[in-house]
Amino acid sequence: METILAIEDSLAGVAAATVLSTLLNVDVQLPKSEDIHQSLQLPRKSVIILTESQLRYLAALRRQGFAGAVLVLASKPSSKVIEKHRILRFGDKSHIVCESPWVLSALLTNIVKLIPLQPENLGYLQSELEIPANRLEQEVIPHLKNLQKGNCNQKVELEKIEESFNTLLQSTPVARHQLFNPQDPHSDQIQQKFKFLIDEMRSSEDYGKKNVALLQKIFDRWCKSVLDMGEDV
Repeated sequence: METILAIEDSLAGVAAATVLSTLLNVDVQLPKSEDIHQSLQLPRKSVIILTESQLRYLAALRRQGFAGAVLVLASKPSSKVIEKHRILRFGDKSHIVCESPWVLSALLTNIVKLIPLQPENLGYLQSELEIPANRLEQEVIPHLKNLQKGNCNQKVELEKIEESFNTLLQSTPVARHQLFNPQDPHSDQIQQKFKFLIDEMRSSEDYGKKNVALLQKIFDRWCKSVLDMGEDV
């Protein structure tokens, strides 16, 4: 282990990283949360300490090629955390959930067990993280393109879009509850926005460019949320 990392928006994570780096005599780095979705150059032989709420950053880090190990600070049984966050199942001893993060001995015991992801495991995980976007492209977008062209049974194409995208929504409970417009606290959730638009298009039989473009925005927002959260891996 060359470096211990913690994202600076968590006091618990920063405190744990600082104490452990001192005890283990290794460097500590504290990247900012807004830098996570950029191309960070993080040491491969490092451990990043994340709270459970910060696991939303992990998929982005893995997609960028971060292969370091992960120590999760949790207040619930590790089995529950891993069940909710399937991304933690990849790699042998590359992800460990510490159920007693306030106990220094527990932190020390767990952090020394961690090992980085092997290149083949990282590659497999990166492929898995792209599955939702690939499914959207294969199962939904062809019907959207048919609507855009207009030379089709638009009612049937809309039904296929509704059925296919609802299947994806059901498999991604976190993403489907994200706000369609994150800057607007009163915005509809993604699944609500989709349902309202489909109902409106069906009742008005308006398959025009404006509604088709809005469907594309809904799909783009869902895809970004899924990729950021690492769902359906």
